Amino acid sequence: MALKLQAELEETKAYSRDFLMRGRARVKLFNDSGAPINPAIPNRRLLYERVAELCPRHPGRSKKAQAAAAAAKQQATATSSSAAGSSSKSGGKSGKKKRK
Repeated sequence: MALKLQAELEETKAYSRDFLMRGRARVKLFNDSGAPINPAIPNRRLLYERVAELCPRHPGRSKKAQAAAAAAKQQATATSSSAAGSSSKSGGKSGKKKRK
């Protein structure tokens, strides 16, 4: 689902409180007569919502999510195998003191 809007990157612009983050994207929502370019996105709020819907489907984000899931699965497998090896009972006391 493409938004079909004109966008321009402004690399020299920065927010005054966060001057290290450079750049912004300027999106043209309305044509010269004031009518929305894309009738499905008549205002800025709906633009933000549509972009938020598209973010999880971005290829860069999905690859990161897949890599994180694979790493978590590998770590879970490693911890379960190490826990299984050390699950034998010790013959002595547990080391805890009983309360009186």
